[in-house]
Amino acid sequence: MAAFLRPSDLARIPYSSCTILDSGALRFQVVAPKETLNRPSSAQLFVKSNHIHQPLSSSTLSSWLHREFISLCTNEPGITIRSLASSRALDLGVSRENIVALGNWASSSTFVNHYQRNQMATVDFTFTVLSGSVQDEFYDASDSFSLD
Repeated sequence: MAAFLRPSDLARIPYSSCTILDSGALRFQVVAPKETLNRPSSAQLFVKSNHIHQPLSSSTLSSWLHREFISLCTNEPGITIRSLASSRALDLGVSRENIVALGNWASSSTFVNHYQRNQMATVDFTFTVLSGSVQDEFYDASDSFSLD
């Protein structure tokens, strides 16, 4: 579910809240999402390798996510890991209400209008574009045509 977080939320994860489980998974606590940001920052999980006391910026995290994950999935501009993860969760049967809650979106329409990538997946473009009331006429290559 970390993929539902904004890069700015990831940048604020405190190192002290992180533990590694026996399964090898990283567990952390999101203590200051964008909507509740009122706390002073502490030591962050993501820091610069050459200056370990300086946290990484959210723009650096965003560029890493794009380079390492998003660019492998799509070359469409303006795509975020949040939109990919939330759309995939919807495809896998997670309810829209749960996705909106996990993504901390203000409303379901915010998710649908700005983050949901699979709205058009159920549209049959071929049928929509090629169907019509005109009867199809097919000709053989050896048929002759008159221009009158």
